[in-house]
Amino acid sequence: MTDYKKNAKILGMTPIIKHRLEYLRGEILAEKISQSEIAELQSLAKHIDKGDILLLEWAGVQEQIEENDDIMEASTSLEDKEKLLNN
Repeated sequence: MTDYKKNAKILGMTPIIKHRLEYLRGEILAEKISQSEIAELQSLAKHIDKGDILLLEWAGVQEQIEENDDIMEASTSLEDKEKLLNN
């Protein structure tokens, strides 16, 4: 089984969803994504691979950083992150 098929199976992704995500990626890269397409992307966020920064960012998924067994949200200030890491 290819990596794509494994990831698609793990994420519960159908070929149609994969196709839509790739279409939306193209629209983002072409700088012509519409508001309705952004809404569609947000509705498909659970199907986006956690390493796909471009689609996750456009879907409005908040980045999470795992370090020292703590999960810190990207919105946490740099000062707060440093405090958490030093404790």
